[in-house]
Amino acid sequence: MHLQNTHNTMESNAAMDATSPASRDVRQFHDLITCRLCRGYMIDPTTVDYCYHTYCRSCILKHLLRAVYCPECKASGGKEINELNLKSDDTLRSLIYKLVPGLYQRECKELADFKEQHDFVDEQTTDEPEFFTTTELISLSLEYHPAMLHQCGPGEVPPTIYLQCAAGLPVELLKRFLCSKYNIETDNGLVEVEVTYKDEVLPTNFTLMDVAYCYNWSRESPMAFCYRILLYDNEQTKNDENNLSRINQDIEPEHSVRRSKSAKSVTFAEDLESEIDSGSPRS
Repeated sequence: MHLQNTHNTMESNAAMDATSPASRDVRQFHDLITCRLCRGYMIDPTTVDYCYHTYCRSCILKHLLRAVYCPECKASGGKEINELNLKSDDTLRSLIYKLVPGLYQRECKELADFKEQHDFVDEQTTDEPEFFTTTELISLSLEYHPAMLHQCGPGEVPPTIYLQCAAGLPVELLKRFLCSKYNIETDNGLVEVEVTYKDEVLPTNFTLMDVAYCYNWSRESPMAFCYRILLYDNEQTKNDENNLSRINQDIEPEHSVRRSKSAKSVTFAEDLESEIDSGSPRS
């Protein structure tokens, strides 16, 4: 069930947030995720099986009460259709809710308000929400990468860090947090902090919400990240290794990339401080 004023709400919210980076990204797909009948984001996208035009389910059902043709095909003499020709597009539904954070929650609220106003009796469900908002809190853990633990001595293993952050938090801020914890200057070109999830190095512009969607994370347990700190002989070596890593990932994405011996892994703050404060240059 869908309320007409939901579309007005979507349009007004989109206008208010038009200056945000997320909104600028959504506008690239605006024509693909909006309904041609109500001009709002498609709710419960439904496709006509003859022509593959897609509309909100409520919008196309209302249209069929007064016409028997697809709204976009009527002028070209399209075939007559009825409710049996309408197919739900769950993939598009999921994409829209992921592209427009908060839309799913607002739609659920509209539906709940409608049921309350009309004394509509419905069974209570306890299913967890399918989609995230940028302000939803996500529990996560930061653990030093297990592959590097052999370099740690007795009692030197860094403890796992547990945090609770907004779903819109970018990975870049997790890296800055680790830099602050280990007294690393963020502009130090000879030190690199990598944050990984399921053994894949994450882009700095990824948000926790992106990680949740890309890796099918559920809310049952904290989002488990790993990190490692690398020292380089010079900035040229660092750039060469980063370029090689990207090339190898493109060619063999299923294999992990081995780093050359010029990059040294640091296990705890004391080692890192001794390397940074050392009087003799490494290069």
